[in-house]
Amino acid sequence: MKLLNKVIVLFGAIIILHLSATKFGIYDMQIEKGFVWFDNILHILAGIAFGLTWVWIAQKRNYRHISIMILTFVAVTAVIWEVFEFGMLKLLIT
Repeated sequence: MKLLNKVIVLFGAIIILHLSATKFGIYDMQIEKGFVWFDNILHILAGIAFGLTWVWIAQKRNYRHISIMILTFVAVTAVIWEVFEFGMLKLLIT
């Protein structure tokens, strides 16, 4: 299986897991118990997926210093995602 196909499958799995957790109240149950493990797993999987996305892009363009670029890409993506989550939480709750 090509790298891009693996990345697409991984993103699909993350979306399905997130929607399932939202629908069945897994996030709420974890917050009540004080241990949010499922969200942490999805964050790790998303970091891997974004890292693999950058590997795919870097392979196509033949970049050097790929490890630094991957870390930077994943970190910037994580910050943008957290700002988006915070904004959506404030927008939907307020």
